[in-house]
Amino acid sequence: MDSKNTERMFASIDGMRVEEILRYFADDIEFQLGNNESICGKDAVRQGLTKFFSSIKGMRHSFSGIWSQDNVVICQSVAEYARMDEKVVALPCVSIFKYNGSLIIDYRVYIDISPVFA
Repeated sequence: MDSKNTERMFASIDGMRVEEILRYFADDIEFQLGNNESICGKDAVRQGLTKFFSSIKGMRHSFSGIWSQDNVVICQSVAEYARMDEKVVALPCVSIFKYNGSLIIDYRVYIDISPVFA
């Protein structure tokens, strides 16, 4: 749950490397991006991430803060998304991770992702 582990995970996210990302998750992970329905389980998250990553050219997070307490990590960032039309959209974002041991069991991304697809 240290900030270095979080930074490594976000390097995998920004690289859109689904299988690397999944290594950080428990089998029964619950994941929610923005106002989308939450999805449960690694297979569902694999499918969701693969679909999302296929809809953008790239992404990058710039952090303004990473905080942890007990088994929770909160990350505040600006997420930059490279759209298929080559435009880059920068959006404020907060991600909250809940851990069970070394694996994430709950991952919530608070963002309005709609400008990426506008």
